[in-house]
Amino acid sequence: MCNMASAQPYKRIPLTPSTWEQLSLLKKPGETFDHLISDLIEERQRQDIIRHVTCGRTWGLCLS
Repeated sequence: MCNMASAQPYKRIPLTPSTWEQLSLLKKPGETFDHLISDLIEERQRQDIIRHVTCGRTWGLCLS
């Protein structure tokens, strides 16, 4: 994960108002959006690995 004390943000991501609102609801007090998005990425990667392993055991292959 990126340490914001040593790195400067360098991208702006266009979001719809509804997506911004949903992200804001997920963000904990004191948490940065960088940390929130990093956590969401990690969770997605875990889910993808679990889905890949589960599908491989069940059907022999997995179609996304």
